[in-house]
Amino acid sequence: MTQMMIAREMGRSQAFVSERTGGVRPIDTDVLDAVARLLGWSSGRLWAELGQRITRNQ
Repeated sequence: MTQMMIAREMGRSQAFVSERTGGVRPIDTDVLDAVARLLGWSSGRLWAELGQRITRNQ
């Protein structure tokens, strides 16, 4: 999925997505909730997945 596709689905600009995926701006919980919806996941599932990945990478 491209940044443009994500932006379109979120109703945001490609620059908005780029700034967050590039680490220029922080990703807030509203953005994470939108990403979960794009994936067809619950917010809880996304948070659990992120937690597991962080734990594995420490």
